[in-house]
Amino acid sequence: MAAFLQLDIQLDTYVDVDLPITILLGGSVFAGLAPASGGSIVPGVFTFRQTPLDVAPLLVAPQASGSFGVAPPAPVGAQCANLQELEQQYGGPAVLQVGAPQVLVATVATTAALAALATTGLSLGDIAFVTAGTGSYWAWSPADPNAAAANVVPSTSSVGNWLLWPTIRLQVPAAQLAPFVGLAQGTWDFRVQWANGATSLLLEGLWYCGQSTGGH
Repeated sequence: MAAFLQLDIQLDTYVDVDLPITILLGGSVFAGLAPASGGSIVPGVFTFRQTPLDVAPLLVAPQASGSFGVAPPAPVGAQCANLQELEQQYGGPAVLQVGAPQVLVATVATTAALAALATTGLSLGDIAFVTAGTGSYWAWSPADPNAAAANVVPSTSSVGNWLLWPTIRLQVPAAQLAPFVGLAQGTWDFRVQWANGATSLLLEGLWYCGQSTGGH
């Protein structure tokens, strides 16, 4: 079974992995993913192997935030509850955008500070950064209909929500990369379970690993 999208990534055995991954439907529409079941937020799973045939993986990493990104309303975003919606409903091929956003409208310390942030002059899809913990990115959505959740922060300064960005995010501390020491490349994938119980191979590709010195 081929994955929905292909992505090769670069690792280093002495550097923490922090890779925001955004799925853009039709090349421009932010794809959010619906919770897996029961309204709860269930993370997908990243699995790293040296070869696709290996039974025992080198590393299994749950989606770091425990939450999927939530899409703002059209025309900026589209929330998807199954693979068919990702594949068929939004015209044109999906593409991947990796890395942090180029423009931030604000940086705050906590989600409480994010909720209190003045939103005057902000537009749908503007992104702010919260520094608490490992850090997180949030997109402004005025008059947003979503209820408060782990990935939805209601504004206390105006009518609207801050929505977790990006679609998914891979975060792995360098200490967990010890199995990759001495290895040059292998394969990885990301699987997600939808609300109907079906499991999809959403992403896959090759990993390439640098071997920095000093920590091993």
